[in-house]
Amino acid sequence: MNKIIDLSEVLNFTVTINTCPNCSKKVFIPFGSRVHFNVRIYYQICNFCGLIIQNPQLSEQSSNIFYQKYYRELYNGSRNPTKEEQERQDIRSKNQANCLFNYLKVNNKSTPISILDIGSSTGAFLLNIKEHFPNTELFGVEPGEGYREYCSNIGLNIVTDIKEFQEKNLKFDVINISHVLEHISEPVDFLKDIKSKYLKKDGILMVEVPNTLGGHGAFEIVHPVCFTEDTLKDTLLLSAFEDIEIIKHSFSKEKSKLKEMYLLSISKSTNNVAFFKPTKKNAWLIKFKRRRGFENENYLNSLKIIIKELMIKYS
Repeated sequence: MNKIIDLSEVLNFTVTINTCPNCSKKVFIPFGSRVHFNVRIYYQICNFCGLIIQNPQLSEQSSNIFYQKYYRELYNGSRNPTKEEQERQDIRSKNQANCLFNYLKVNNKSTPISILDIGSSTGAFLLNIKEHFPNTELFGVEPGEGYREYCSNIGLNIVTDIKEFQEKNLKFDVINISHVLEHISEPVDFLKDIKSKYLKKDGILMVEVPNTLGGHGAFEIVHPVCFTEDTLKDTLLLSAFEDIEIIKHSFSKEKSKLKEMYLLSISKSTNNVAFFKPTKKNAWLIKFKRRRGFENENYLNSLKIIIKELMIKYS
């Protein structure tokens, strides 16, 4: 597909967000914008809790059009997994699997009976976690037909719609949600739904998202929410998760592993009602940190990264 297609002719950003999905305040200020696939998108930041949202957002019809017709081709050049995509996801998923294994070991958790991967894509996470837990039942959800068929062909149990598990009354010891939450307009409601319908009591949730302050551009057509470490933690606490561990990393195709481009969280479900309320953040400081992080993405020889790498090399 031609990557210079004029998506402005087919996509409508007509949904205006007036209330913050995390703190319910109505105090948005401009945060930034970007031209993504020839479409300019705009972001605002909550001047109370610091959550960054796309505003306005895609209409439901436009969102469906983008995912169905353009998403895979524009990002990866094909509706089916490419070799480059498989390699990139394998690197990142290997880190996820290792972090989950270590988390369970340190916290004296027993071997999980079942694990669900929401947004399985190439199946890399399930393949890597299988090396740690060969007898654990592994399941995945992947709506993309080409990717789902690829996973099925390599022996993975992948379904189109997560509701298939609810119909079978299946719940899981561990649920992994990798690079999905930033695609959800109401992340707290989404996580509450996942927790109540699909996660076992005291189950473990793993979530990975782009780190807006760590050098990841994050501003994308289908990213209605951009997370920082603080706002991701707020979202998890509001969804009634606890014992939250957040790991910043850059395990992917990037040249430097010191940029902290991703946020990987691991937390435990609790049956308690979430009484947590986000605290006030400094929105202007967040904007400054984002600018510095974005510069580090483009200038890998920045003084900060050079100093860190030299310290590691000679320590």
